[in-house]
Amino acid sequence: MHPRVYLIIPVHNRKEYTRRCLECLEKQTYINHEGILVDDGSSDGTSRMVARRFPGVTVLEGSGQLWWVGAINMGLQYVLERATDEDVVVLMNNDLTFDENLLELLVKAHKTHPLAVIGSVESRQDAPGIIVHGGNRSNFWIANSKRLNTGRHLNEFAAGHVEAVSYVTGRGVLFPIPAVRKTGLYDTRFVHRGDNEYGIRATRHGYELLVAYDAVVYHYSDDITGLNRPENRWSDLYRYLFDEHSYANIKNIYWNARLCSKNRLQGASYFLFGVLRALGHFIRRMKTTDHKTHEVP
Repeated sequence: MHPRVYLIIPVHNRKEYTRRCLECLEKQTYINHEGILVDDGSSDGTSRMVARRFPGVTVLEGSGQLWWVGAINMGLQYVLERATDEDVVVLMNNDLTFDENLLELLVKAHKTHPLAVIGSVESRQDAPGIIVHGGNRSNFWIANSKRLNTGRHLNEFAAGHVEAVSYVTGRGVLFPIPAVRKTGLYDTRFVHRGDNEYGIRATRHGYELLVAYDAVVYHYSDDITGLNRPENRWSDLYRYLFDEHSYANIKNIYWNARLCSKNRLQGASYFLFGVLRALGHFIRRMKTTDHKTHEVP
């Protein structure tokens, strides 16, 4: 009736983000939970802050070489040694905040859809209630993905509303423990963005991919520094396509094409269109003006 929720948060520095995220976990109305922080070599005192401020949170120490996928796998291995098949695991990024009833609503959605992986809607802290990301539906032949209901207000949707999606992210997503046992760990050929492939792999074991519109996570105003800035220069192109921090990393496009497609022809098409779309996105954002940095509120 009340499954234990294991919430995994991978972190590397950004201590203040982590503190705000864990403050949200501390306030949850659903009390049968355990926070698991995987600190992959932070140099800003994150682990010390968590031990002092949030003694109930389990801290797992990484080497600094885990990256996102390795950190998630470390957390999943810890959970699988302890959880029962009635329990669930929730993945969360540390640059998110959430309401005090998030876990309660995710568990409620899980009870209604027990054979589903359930993601959260994304909104922004400075515009709560407005959907930024309500899930994606993708055409894997042309590497095209459509965001659902972006810009609409959450109050337009009835309580309990869910959307079927093509993949889930690691931003407030619930996995039943049996789904994790069947699906296994994340594929370490990805260092980032292995979440797309993992959810698709879960569907091959009979699980739906859903986004629950009652469950909402909030991110900060768009970070416009580094690889995510809205203005590109030609000197950025190599990093854009090959840096592990870039969402357009060609290696990730290749592995998504190979592992998420139904056959080799679809995979080749996905890869070609994926690279072309990444290049087109880069060119559309070409500017010659100076870049401004952004401070976290």
